[in-house]
Amino acid sequence: MRVPQTEPEPQPSPAVAEPAAAAPEGAQAVEGLPRHSSAAGLRRQAVLGLQRSQGNAWVARQVAQVMRQGDPAREAFLSQGPLPAAAGLDMTSSTGIGGFNAMYEPSRQTLKITLRVGINAVDGLTIDPTTGVVTPANASFATAAARVMAIANVPDRVREVNDNWHWTDAEGFRARYEQMAEQAWGSRHYFVNHTWDDVYADVEVDLQVHLGGQANDHCTATIFKVPEHSSAGPGAVVNSTGNPTGNRGTFTSSGLEGTTDFLNYRLVYPEGGTAVAQGTGSGQQGNGDPGPTFLNKFIVDFQRGTPTGGAPVTITGHASATGSHEDNRRIALERAQNVAGYLRTQGQQIANHRIAVESAGDDGATADAEWRRVDIMVGDGRAQVTMMHETGHMFGLDDEYASPAGGFAPGAGTPGNIGAPVAHSGLAAAMGNGVPPAVSENNDNIMSVGNVVRPQHYATFHEALTNVTPLQVWHYGGPGLVPKAGIPDLIGPDVAQPDTVAV
Repeated sequence: MRVPQTEPEPQPSPAVAEPAAAAPEGAQAVEGLPRHSSAAGLRRQAVLGLQRSQGNAWVARQVAQVMRQGDPAREAFLSQGPLPAAAGLDMTSSTGIGGFNAMYEPSRQTLKITLRVGINAVDGLTIDPTTGVVTPANASFATAAARVMAIANVPDRVREVNDNWHWTDAEGFRARYEQMAEQAWGSRHYFVNHTWDDVYADVEVDLQVHLGGQANDHCTATIFKVPEHSSAGPGAVVNSTGNPTGNRGTFTSSGLEGTTDFLNYRLVYPEGGTAVAQGTGSGQQGNGDPGPTFLNKFIVDFQRGTPTGGAPVTITGHASATGSHEDNRRIALERAQNVAGYLRTQGQQIANHRIAVESAGDDGATADAEWRRVDIMVGDGRAQVTMMHETGHMFGLDDEYASPAGGFAPGAGTPGNIGAPVAHSGLAAAMGNGVPPAVSENNDNIMSVGNVVRPQHYATFHEALTNVTPLQVWHYGGPGLVPKAGIPDLIGPDVAQPDTVAV
Protein backbone atom coordinates (compact mmCIF):
# COMPACT_ATOMS: atom_id res chain seq x y z
CA MET A 1 0.00 0.00 0.00
CA ARG A 2 1.28 3.43 -0.83
CA VAL A 3 2.11 5.60 2.17
CA PRO A 4 -0.24 8.63 2.26
CA GLN A 5 1.50 11.93 1.68
CA THR A 6 1.67 14.48 4.47
CA GLU A 7 0.28 17.74 3.19
CA PRO A 8 -1.52 20.77 4.64
CA GLU A 9 -5.25 20.31 5.07
CA PRO A 10 -6.89 21.40 1.80
CA GLN A 11 -9.14 24.44 1.79
CA PRO A 12 -12.40 24.73 -0.14
CA SER A 13 -12.00 26.02 -3.67
CA PRO A 14 -13.71 29.29 -4.62
CA ALA A 15 -17.09 28.98 -6.27
CA VAL A 16 -17.12 28.52 -10.03
CA ALA A 17 -18.76 31.43 -11.77
CA GLU A 18 -21.66 29.71 -13.54
CA PRO A 19 -25.35 30.45 -13.80
CA ALA A 20 -27.22 29.17 -10.81
CA ALA A 21 -29.45 27.08 -13.06
CA ALA A 22 -26.48 25.02 -14.25
CA ALA A 23 -26.80 22.64 -11.31
CA PRO A 24 -29.66 21.45 -9.10
CA GLU A 25 -29.99 22.47 -5.48
CA GLY A 26 -27.18 21.11 -3.32
CA ALA A 27 -24.90 20.43 -6.25
CA GLN A 28 -21.21 21.23 -6.12
CA ALA A 29 -18.68 22.14 -8.76
CA VAL A 30 -14.97 21.38 -8.59
CA GLU A 31 -12.81 24.00 -10.26
CA GLY A 32 -11.67 22.84 -13.67
CA LEU A 33 -14.31 20.10 -14.02
CA PRO A 34 -17.67 20.48 -15.78
CA ARG A 35 -20.82 20.06 -13.77
CA HIS A 36 -22.79 16.85 -14.22
CA SER A 37 -26.20 17.92 -15.40
CA SER A 38 -28.01 14.86 -14.05
CA ALA A 39 -26.41 14.45 -10.63
CA ALA A 40 -26.22 16.26 -7.34
CA GLY A 41 -22.49 16.81 -7.99
CA LEU A 42 -19.29 15.95 -6.24
CA ARG A 43 -19.72 16.10 -2.50
CA ARG A 44 -17.21 18.38 -0.82
CA GLN A 45 -16.69 16.15 2.20
CA ALA A 46 -15.90 13.13 0.04
CA VAL A 47 -13.24 15.08 -1.86
CA LEU A 48 -11.75 16.39 1.36
CA GLY A 49 -11.73 12.87 2.76
CA LEU A 50 -9.77 11.64 -0.23
CA GLN A 51 -7.34 14.52 0.09
CA ARG A 52 -6.78 13.72 3.76
CA SER A 53 -6.36 9.97 3.27
CA GLN A 54 -4.49 9.92 -0.05
CA GLY A 55 -3.00 13.41 -0.28
CA ASN A 56 -3.62 16.29 -2.66
CA ALA A 57 -1.15 14.92 -5.19
CA TRP A 58 -3.05 11.63 -5.47
CA VAL A 59 -6.39 13.39 -6.01
CA ALA A 60 -4.78 15.71 -8.54
CA ARG A 61 -3.39 12.78 -10.49
CA GLN A 62 -6.78 11.05 -10.62
CA VAL A 63 -8.43 14.23 -11.86
CA ALA A 64 -5.64 14.70 -14.39
CA GLN A 65 -6.14 11.16 -15.63
CA VAL A 66 -9.82 11.85 -16.32
CA MET A 67 -8.98 15.15 -17.99
CA ARG A 68 -6.30 13.54 -20.14
CA GLN A 69 -8.55 10.85 -21.48
CA GLY A 70 -8.71 11.54 -25.16
CA ASP A 71 -5.03 12.54 -25.47
CA PRO A 72 -4.30 10.71 -28.75
CA ALA A 73 -0.64 9.99 -27.99
CA ARG A 74 -1.39 8.69 -24.50
CA GLU A 75 -4.28 6.55 -25.68
CA ALA A 76 -2.18 5.17 -28.53
CA PHE A 77 0.57 4.19 -26.12
CA LEU A 78 -1.78 2.46 -23.70
CA SER A 79 -3.58 0.61 -26.50
CA GLN A 80 -0.43 -1.10 -27.75
CA GLY A 81 0.24 -4.76 -27.23
CA PRO A 82 3.09 -6.08 -25.06
CA LEU A 83 6.40 -4.23 -25.47
CA PRO A 84 8.75 -4.92 -27.10
CA ALA A 85 6.81 -8.08 -28.03
CA ALA A 86 4.73 -10.79 -26.43
CA ALA A 87 7.88 -12.83 -25.83
CA GLY A 88 9.52 -9.98 -23.95
CA LEU A 89 13.25 -9.26 -24.08
CA ASP A 90 15.93 -11.52 -22.60
CA MET A 91 18.55 -9.11 -21.32
CA THR A 92 21.60 -8.74 -19.15
CA SER A 93 21.87 -5.54 -17.15
CA SER A 94 24.70 -3.14 -17.87
CA THR A 95 26.14 -4.43 -14.58
CA GLY A 96 27.12 -7.57 -16.51
CA ILE A 97 25.54 -9.76 -13.83
CA GLY A 98 22.85 -12.41 -14.33
CA GLY A 99 20.05 -12.21 -16.88
CA PHE A 100 16.23 -12.15 -17.04
CA ASN A 101 13.30 -11.36 -19.34
CA ALA A 102 11.42 -8.04 -19.32
CA MET A 103 8.10 -7.13 -20.95
CA TYR A 104 5.83 -4.10 -20.44
CA GLU A 105 2.08 -4.44 -20.85
CA PRO A 106 0.62 -0.95 -21.50
CA SER A 107 -3.00 -2.03 -20.98
CA ARG A 108 -2.15 -3.27 -17.47
CA GLN A 109 0.59 -0.70 -16.85
CA THR A 110 2.73 -3.57 -15.61
CA LEU A 111 6.39 -4.46 -16.09
CA LYS A 112 6.66 -8.23 -16.06
CA ILE A 113 10.03 -9.66 -15.04
CA THR A 114 10.46 -13.34 -15.82
CA LEU A 115 13.31 -15.46 -14.50
CA ARG A 116 13.76 -19.00 -15.79
CA VAL A 117 15.78 -21.23 -13.47
CA GLY A 118 16.63 -24.88 -13.99
CA ILE A 119 17.52 -26.96 -10.92
CA ASN A 120 19.93 -29.88 -10.82
CA ALA A 121 19.40 -31.58 -7.45
CA VAL A 122 22.59 -33.33 -6.21
CA ASP A 123 23.08 -35.32 -3.00
CA GLY A 124 25.67 -33.71 -0.72
CA LEU A 125 26.85 -37.12 0.47
CA THR A 126 26.29 -40.62 -0.85
CA ILE A 127 26.94 -43.93 0.90
CA ASP A 128 27.54 -47.52 -0.07
CA PRO A 129 25.04 -49.37 2.13
CA THR A 130 27.20 -52.52 2.08
CA THR A 131 30.59 -51.09 2.99
CA GLY A 132 29.35 -47.94 4.74
CA VAL A 133 31.82 -45.78 2.78
CA VAL A 134 30.62 -42.18 2.52
CA THR A 135 31.49 -40.21 -0.61
CA PRO A 136 31.26 -36.37 -0.65
CA ALA A 137 29.79 -34.64 -3.71
CA ASN A 138 32.95 -32.52 -3.90
CA ALA A 139 35.82 -31.37 -1.72
CA SER A 140 33.67 -28.83 0.11
CA PHE A 141 31.81 -31.74 1.75
CA ALA A 142 34.94 -33.60 2.88
CA THR A 143 34.65 -32.50 6.50
CA ALA A 144 30.99 -33.51 6.62
CA ALA A 145 31.83 -36.90 5.09
CA ALA A 146 34.52 -37.52 7.72
CA ARG A 147 32.09 -36.61 10.49
CA VAL A 148 29.52 -39.11 9.20
CA MET A 149 32.18 -41.76 8.73
CA ALA A 150 32.93 -41.39 12.44
CA ILE A 151 29.53 -42.93 13.20
CA ALA A 152 30.57 -46.46 14.18
CA ASN A 153 27.37 -48.31 13.34
CA VAL A 154 26.95 -48.67 9.56
CA PRO A 155 23.11 -48.76 9.60
CA ASP A 156 23.12 -45.54 11.63
CA ARG A 157 25.54 -44.05 9.13
CA VAL A 158 23.30 -45.04 6.23
CA ARG A 159 20.29 -43.54 8.03
CA GLU A 160 22.14 -40.26 8.59
CA VAL A 161 23.05 -39.92 4.92
CA ASN A 162 19.62 -40.92 3.62
CA ASP A 163 17.75 -38.66 6.05
CA ASN A 164 19.86 -35.52 5.75
CA TRP A 165 22.09 -35.62 2.67
CA HIS A 166 19.93 -37.36 0.08
CA TRP A 167 17.20 -35.64 -1.97
CA THR A 168 13.72 -37.02 -1.37
CA ASP A 169 11.64 -33.91 -2.25
CA ALA A 170 13.42 -31.87 -4.89
CA GLU A 171 10.03 -30.89 -6.30
CA GLY A 172 9.04 -29.43 -2.95
CA PHE A 173 12.21 -27.35 -2.87
CA ARG A 174 11.55 -26.15 -6.42
CA ALA A 175 8.00 -25.04 -5.64
CA ARG A 176 8.99 -23.38 -2.38
CA TYR A 177 11.84 -21.44 -3.96
CA GLU A 178 9.60 -20.24 -6.80
CA GLN A 179 6.92 -18.99 -4.41
CA MET A 180 9.32 -17.39 -1.94
CA ALA A 181 11.26 -15.49 -4.61
CA GLU A 182 8.12 -14.14 -6.28
CA GLN A 183 6.86 -12.89 -2.92
CA ALA A 184 10.22 -11.46 -1.88
CA TRP A 185 10.89 -9.57 -5.11
CA GLY A 186 7.54 -8.79 -6.73
CA SER A 187 5.44 -5.64 -6.24
CA ARG A 188 7.90 -3.95 -3.89
CA HIS A 189 8.13 -0.67 -5.83
CA TYR A 190 6.70 0.95 -8.97
CA PHE A 191 7.70 3.46 -11.63
CA VAL A 192 6.07 6.57 -13.15
CA ASN A 193 6.54 7.90 -16.68
CA HIS A 194 7.81 11.43 -17.28
CA THR A 195 5.59 12.11 -20.29
CA TRP A 196 2.31 11.27 -18.53
CA ASP A 197 2.46 11.14 -14.77
CA ASP A 198 -0.61 8.90 -14.66
CA VAL A 199 1.12 6.18 -16.70
CA TYR A 200 2.79 3.71 -14.39
CA ALA A 201 4.70 0.46 -14.26
CA ASP A 202 3.87 -1.91 -11.45
CA VAL A 203 6.41 -4.74 -11.22
CA GLU A 204 5.29 -8.34 -11.47
CA VAL A 205 7.97 -10.99 -10.89
CA ASP A 206 7.39 -14.42 -12.41
CA LEU A 207 9.84 -17.20 -11.54
CA GLN A 208 9.66 -20.22 -13.79
CA VAL A 209 11.62 -22.85 -11.88
CA HIS A 210 11.83 -26.43 -13.09
CA LEU A 211 13.84 -29.55 -12.36
CA GLY A 212 16.54 -30.11 -14.94
CA GLY A 213 18.15 -27.48 -17.15
CA GLN A 214 16.66 -26.14 -20.39
CA ALA A 215 18.39 -24.40 -23.25
CA ASN A 216 16.82 -21.00 -22.63
CA ASP A 217 17.24 -20.91 -18.83
CA HIS A 218 18.59 -17.66 -17.50
CA CYS A 219 20.35 -19.63 -14.77
CA THR A 220 21.02 -23.31 -14.20
CA ALA A 221 21.37 -23.95 -10.48
CA THR A 222 23.08 -26.91 -8.83
CA ILE A 223 21.44 -27.47 -5.44
CA PHE A 224 23.28 -29.76 -3.01
CA LYS A 225 21.17 -31.48 -0.36
CA VAL A 226 22.35 -30.73 3.19
CA PRO A 227 20.70 -30.96 6.64
CA GLU A 228 18.39 -28.14 7.70
CA HIS A 229 20.24 -24.99 8.79
CA SER A 230 23.57 -26.50 7.77
CA SER A 231 26.39 -24.30 6.47
CA ALA A 232 28.22 -27.26 4.94
CA GLY A 233 29.14 -27.25 1.27
CA PRO A 234 30.41 -24.74 -1.29
CA GLY A 235 28.35 -21.78 -0.13
CA ALA A 236 26.25 -19.81 -2.63
CA VAL A 237 27.35 -18.13 -5.84
CA VAL A 238 26.00 -16.99 -9.21
CA ASN A 239 28.54 -17.18 -12.01
CA SER A 240 27.57 -14.77 -14.79
CA THR A 241 28.47 -15.22 -18.44
CA GLY A 242 27.59 -11.75 -19.67
CA ASN A 243 24.69 -13.26 -21.60
CA PRO A 244 21.01 -13.29 -20.58
CA THR A 245 20.96 -17.09 -20.58
CA GLY A 246 23.48 -19.73 -19.63
CA ASN A 247 24.43 -18.36 -16.21
CA ARG A 248 25.33 -20.87 -13.50
CA GLY A 249 24.53 -21.01 -9.79
CA THR A 250 25.74 -23.21 -6.95
CA PHE A 251 23.67 -23.42 -3.76
CA THR A 252 22.61 -25.77 -0.96
CA SER A 253 19.14 -26.82 0.15
CA SER A 254 19.50 -24.77 3.36
CA GLY A 255 19.50 -21.63 1.18
CA LEU A 256 15.77 -21.22 1.78
CA GLU A 257 16.45 -20.74 5.51
CA GLY A 258 18.23 -18.08 7.52
CA THR A 259 21.46 -19.94 8.26
CA THR A 260 23.92 -17.15 9.12
CA ASP A 261 22.76 -14.15 11.14
CA PHE A 262 24.74 -10.93 10.78
CA LEU A 263 22.03 -8.66 12.20
CA ASN A 264 21.82 -9.84 15.84
CA TYR A 265 24.56 -9.63 18.48
CA ARG A 266 24.74 -10.41 22.18
CA LEU A 267 26.79 -9.50 25.24
CA VAL A 268 26.39 -11.58 28.41
CA TYR A 269 27.17 -10.36 31.94
CA PRO A 270 27.97 -11.71 35.39
CA GLU A 271 25.22 -11.37 37.95
CA GLY A 272 24.66 -7.69 38.73
CA GLY A 273 27.21 -6.58 36.11
CA THR A 274 26.31 -3.61 33.91
CA ALA A 275 29.62 -2.14 32.65
CA VAL A 276 30.69 -2.79 29.07
CA ALA A 277 34.00 -4.16 30.37
CA GLN A 278 32.08 -6.83 32.28
CA GLY A 279 30.31 -8.06 29.14
CA THR A 280 31.44 -10.96 26.93
CA GLY A 281 30.45 -11.66 23.33
CA SER A 282 28.11 -14.61 22.83
CA GLY A 283 26.52 -16.21 19.77
CA GLN A 284 27.42 -16.60 16.11
CA GLN A 285 29.67 -13.51 16.00
CA GLY A 286 32.42 -12.52 18.42
CA ASN A 287 31.86 -15.39 20.80
CA GLY A 288 34.15 -14.92 23.83
CA ASP A 289 35.30 -11.38 22.91
CA PRO A 290 35.59 -8.95 25.86
CA GLY A 291 32.89 -6.27 25.79
CA PRO A 292 34.99 -3.38 24.40
CA THR A 293 36.60 -5.61 21.74
CA PHE A 294 33.19 -6.94 20.76
CA LEU A 295 31.66 -3.46 20.39
CA ASN A 296 34.68 -2.13 18.50
CA LYS A 297 34.18 -4.88 15.91
CA PHE A 298 30.49 -4.01 15.75
CA ILE A 299 31.29 -0.34 15.11
CA VAL A 300 33.68 -1.25 12.29
CA ASP A 301 31.16 -3.51 10.57
CA PHE A 302 28.14 -1.25 10.89
CA GLN A 303 29.67 2.14 10.20
CA ARG A 304 27.57 4.14 7.79
CA GLY A 305 28.36 3.99 4.08
CA THR A 306 27.12 7.53 3.35
CA PRO A 307 26.71 10.63 5.55
CA THR A 308 22.98 9.93 5.84
CA GLY A 309 23.24 6.14 5.81
CA GLY A 310 23.45 3.47 8.47
CA ALA A 311 20.78 1.05 9.67
CA PRO A 312 18.89 1.57 12.95
CA VAL A 313 20.41 -0.18 15.97
CA THR A 314 18.11 -1.40 18.75
CA ILE A 315 19.77 -2.18 22.11
CA THR A 316 17.70 -4.17 24.59
CA GLY A 317 18.81 -4.91 28.13
CA HIS A 318 17.72 -8.05 29.98
CA ALA A 319 18.13 -9.45 33.50
CA SER A 320 17.65 -12.89 34.98
CA ALA A 321 14.79 -13.58 37.39
CA THR A 322 16.89 -13.30 40.54
CA GLY A 323 16.44 -10.40 42.89
CA SER A 324 13.61 -7.89 42.86
CA HIS A 325 11.71 -6.93 39.75
CA GLU A 326 12.59 -3.26 40.25
CA ASP A 327 16.33 -3.97 40.58
CA ASN A 328 16.23 -6.15 37.49
CA ARG A 329 14.62 -3.42 35.40
CA ARG A 330 17.27 -0.97 36.57
CA ILE A 331 20.12 -3.38 35.88
CA ALA A 332 18.77 -4.27 32.42
CA LEU A 333 18.39 -0.58 31.54
CA GLU A 334 21.90 0.26 32.75
CA ARG A 335 23.34 -2.54 30.64
CA ALA A 336 21.61 -1.22 27.53
CA GLN A 337 22.47 2.41 28.27
CA ASN A 338 26.14 1.60 28.82
CA VAL A 339 26.35 -0.23 25.49
CA ALA A 340 24.63 2.68 23.74
CA GLY A 341 26.96 5.15 25.45
CA TYR A 342 30.00 3.22 24.29
CA LEU A 343 28.79 3.21 20.68
CA ARG A 344 28.07 6.94 20.82
CA THR A 345 31.47 7.87 22.22
CA GLN A 346 33.54 5.94 19.69
CA GLY A 347 33.06 8.41 16.82
CA GLN A 348 30.12 9.24 14.59
CA GLN A 349 30.02 5.99 12.61
CA ILE A 350 27.12 4.82 14.80
CA ALA A 351 25.29 8.15 14.95
CA ASN A 352 23.09 8.91 17.93
CA HIS A 353 19.89 9.07 15.87
CA ARG A 354 20.40 5.45 14.80
CA ILE A 355 20.34 4.09 18.37
CA ALA A 356 17.24 3.07 20.32
CA VAL A 357 17.54 1.83 23.92
CA GLU A 358 15.05 -0.53 25.53
CA SER A 359 14.85 -2.42 28.81
CA ALA A 360 13.00 -5.72 29.06
CA GLY A 361 14.00 -6.16 32.71
CA ASP A 362 13.29 -9.73 33.76
CA ASP A 363 10.21 -10.08 31.55
CA GLY A 364 9.85 -13.74 30.62
CA ALA A 365 13.18 -14.56 32.22
CA THR A 366 14.30 -17.46 34.35
CA ALA A 367 17.21 -17.59 36.77
CA ASP A 368 19.49 -18.91 34.02
CA ALA A 369 22.64 -16.90 33.33
CA GLU A 370 21.70 -16.51 29.63
CA TRP A 371 19.16 -13.85 30.65
CA ARG A 372 21.88 -11.54 31.97
CA ARG A 373 22.54 -9.96 28.59
CA VAL A 374 22.20 -7.13 26.09
CA ASP A 375 20.78 -7.85 22.64
CA ILE A 376 21.91 -5.62 19.76
CA MET A 377 19.69 -5.77 16.66
CA VAL A 378 20.52 -4.11 13.33
CA GLY A 379 17.58 -3.07 11.16
CA ASP A 380 14.67 -5.49 11.29
CA GLY A 381 16.93 -8.27 12.61
CA ARG A 382 15.76 -10.98 10.20
CA ALA A 383 18.52 -13.41 9.24
CA GLN A 384 19.05 -13.34 5.49
CA VAL A 385 17.44 -16.02 3.33
CA THR A 386 20.39 -16.85 1.09
CA MET A 387 18.46 -17.84 -2.02
CA MET A 388 16.54 -14.55 -2.03
CA HIS A 389 19.86 -12.67 -2.01
CA GLU A 390 21.23 -14.89 -4.78
CA THR A 391 18.10 -14.28 -6.85
CA GLY A 392 19.06 -10.61 -6.72
CA HIS A 393 22.28 -11.53 -8.51
CA MET A 394 20.23 -13.28 -11.18
CA PHE A 395 18.37 -9.97 -11.58
CA GLY A 396 21.70 -8.23 -12.22
CA LEU A 397 22.44 -6.76 -8.79
CA ASP A 398 25.81 -6.63 -7.08
CA ASP A 399 26.66 -7.36 -3.42
CA GLU A 400 26.22 -4.45 -1.02
CA TYR A 401 27.95 -5.93 2.04
CA ALA A 402 31.62 -5.55 2.95
CA SER A 403 34.24 -7.07 5.22
CA PRO A 404 36.25 -4.20 6.69
CA ALA A 405 39.43 -5.03 8.59
CA GLY A 406 38.85 -5.28 12.32
CA GLY A 407 35.20 -6.31 12.15
CA PHE A 408 33.28 -9.56 12.43
CA ALA A 409 33.65 -10.00 8.63
CA PRO A 410 30.09 -10.49 7.36
CA GLY A 411 30.35 -11.75 3.80
CA ALA A 412 34.06 -12.43 4.14
CA GLY A 413 35.82 -12.07 0.82
CA THR A 414 33.74 -9.21 -0.57
CA PRO A 415 36.27 -6.80 -2.08
CA GLY A 416 34.31 -3.56 -1.63
CA ASN A 417 35.01 -1.14 1.20
CA ILE A 418 32.15 0.39 3.16
CA GLY A 419 30.89 3.41 1.22
CA ALA A 420 32.30 2.22 -2.12
CA PRO A 421 29.88 2.25 -5.09
CA VAL A 422 28.66 -1.15 -6.30
CA ALA A 423 27.87 -2.27 -9.84
CA HIS A 424 24.26 -1.03 -9.79
CA SER A 425 25.09 2.29 -8.10
CA GLY A 426 24.71 4.42 -11.23
CA LEU A 427 21.52 2.64 -12.23
CA ALA A 428 20.04 3.39 -8.81
CA ALA A 429 20.92 7.08 -9.05
CA ALA A 430 19.30 7.21 -12.52
CA MET A 431 15.95 6.20 -11.01
CA GLY A 432 15.45 9.75 -9.74
CA ASN A 433 12.97 10.89 -7.09
CA GLY A 434 15.60 10.81 -4.36
CA VAL A 435 16.81 7.22 -4.80
CA PRO A 436 20.44 7.30 -3.60
CA PRO A 437 23.35 5.54 -5.32
CA ALA A 438 23.92 2.02 -4.02
CA VAL A 439 27.05 1.57 -1.92
CA SER A 440 28.59 -1.13 0.23
CA GLU A 441 27.17 -0.97 3.74
CA ASN A 442 26.32 -3.74 6.19
CA ASN A 443 22.61 -3.42 6.95
CA ASP A 444 19.29 -5.22 6.49
CA ASN A 445 19.16 -4.65 2.70
CA ILE A 446 18.61 -7.81 0.66
CA MET A 447 21.86 -7.32 -1.27
CA SER A 448 23.69 -6.64 2.00
CA VAL A 449 23.07 -9.02 4.94
CA GLY A 450 19.28 -8.78 5.33
CA ASN A 451 16.05 -9.28 3.40
CA VAL A 452 14.60 -5.82 2.68
CA VAL A 453 14.10 -4.94 -1.01
CA ARG A 454 14.67 -1.19 -1.14
CA PRO A 455 14.28 1.18 -4.12
CA GLN A 456 17.85 0.71 -5.38
CA HIS A 457 17.20 -3.02 -5.73
CA TYR A 458 14.77 -2.25 -8.57
CA ALA A 459 17.52 -0.42 -10.47
CA THR A 460 17.98 -3.17 -13.07
CA PHE A 461 14.19 -3.39 -13.51
CA HIS A 462 14.13 0.36 -14.13
CA GLU A 463 16.87 -0.09 -16.71
CA ALA A 464 14.86 -2.87 -18.35
CA LEU A 465 11.74 -0.67 -18.49
CA THR A 466 13.63 2.02 -20.40
CA ASN A 467 14.88 -0.65 -22.82
CA VAL A 468 11.53 -2.22 -23.67
CA THR A 469 9.34 0.89 -24.05
CA PRO A 470 9.58 3.84 -26.47
CA LEU A 471 8.94 6.14 -23.50
CA GLN A 472 12.46 5.85 -22.20
CA VAL A 473 12.22 8.29 -19.31
CA TRP A 474 10.70 6.74 -16.21
CA HIS A 475 11.37 7.54 -12.58
CA TYR A 476 10.89 5.86 -9.23
CA GLY A 477 7.29 6.19 -8.07
CA GLY A 478 7.12 4.72 -4.59
CA PRO A 479 6.79 1.52 -2.56
CA GLY A 480 4.35 -1.27 -3.33
CA LEU A 481 1.74 -1.05 -6.08
CA VAL A 482 0.49 2.22 -7.49
CA PRO A 483 -3.17 3.05 -6.73
CA LYS A 484 -4.77 2.79 -10.17
CA ALA A 485 -8.39 2.34 -9.18
CA GLY A 486 -9.22 5.86 -10.36
CA ILE A 487 -11.53 8.29 -8.62
CA PRO A 488 -14.12 6.53 -6.44
CA ASP A 489 -17.78 7.21 -7.19
CA LEU A 490 -18.41 10.58 -5.64
CA ILE A 491 -21.56 11.32 -7.63
CA GLY A 492 -24.47 11.58 -5.28
CA PRO A 493 -28.09 10.75 -6.01
CA ASP A 494 -30.20 13.21 -7.99
CA VAL A 495 -31.46 14.90 -4.83
CA ALA A 496 -29.93 17.51 -2.60
CA GLN A 497 -27.92 16.12 0.31
CA PRO A 498 -28.04 17.83 3.70
CA ASP A 499 -24.28 17.61 4.15
CA THR A 500 -23.35 19.11 0.78
CA VAL A 501 -21.97 22.60 0.47
CA ALA A 502 -21.45 24.24 -2.91
CA VAL A 503 -17.81 25.13 -3.47
